[in-house]
Amino acid sequence: YLYTLAGKLVNPITSGKWQVTTLLKVDEAEKVIYFMARKEASTQTDLYRVNYNGKNLKRLTFGNYSHQVALSPSGKQFITTYSNVSTPQKRALLDNNGKLIKELGDSKSADFDSYAFGKSELITIPSGDGYDLPAVITYPTDFDKTKKYPVIFSMYGGPNAGTVTNTWKGTGNQWWANEGIIQIAVDHRASGQFGKAGVALMHRNLSKWELHDYMAAGRWLKSQPWVAPDKLLITGHSYGGYMTCMALTQGSD
Repeated sequence: YLYTLAGKLVNPITSGKWQVTTLLKVDEAEKVIYFMARKEASTQTDLYRVNYNGKNLKRLTFGNYSHQVALSPSGKQFITTYSNVSTPQKRALLDNNGKLIKELGDSKSADFDSYAFGKSELITIPSGDGYDLPAVITYPTDFDKTKKYPVIFSMYGGPNAGTVTNTWKGTGNQWWANEGIIQIAVDHRASGQFGKAGVALMHRNLSKWELHDYMAAGRWLKSQPWVAPDKLLITGHSYGGYMTCMALTQGSD
């Protein structure tokens, strides 16, 4: 929103069921605002430009990627470092209309396709009552859907603290993939993926909806023919430790 310093509302700048994440620059001369938001999908971040009056909203980044942006001091150009679950990080220079000026770098090596590695996939899991829960799953290196694999389910679960993003996952999860283990992370309805309305469900009500959604994900996993139903490991730190304990007790069935 745009306000005067006296606290009077001038006009809304953005609206809709999507989250603004970072304000990057307010160009007072041009009366334009640059900001990052999760508008195209809750699992990806893009750069946008909009006028003070809320008109001419324009997405400046591109594709089915999540972007990390460095905006120039003038706001005339920006550098984006972008990736998704199947694309290692790339870097490009664009102008403030979203026009590509130059590709700056690609972390994908020339012999990338010759490597065997566990593939990651962005999916959704139904909660059972209307939410499609975002999840990232990494399969074993030599995944065979006719076989059964143990699962490591990593969680945090705190309010507005989702961990599922459409970004390249690097090599940190390849050790488990090489050991023949499926890895998954799931965001519940109050993770921030569903905006303030979702987060508000946790107010004075901790663990109820998080556990409901994690249990739904657990049931979904056990229904898959390639999951060993007796080998589902849940692990988490801090709030994730709390959720792990709740899963062992309230969610033990």
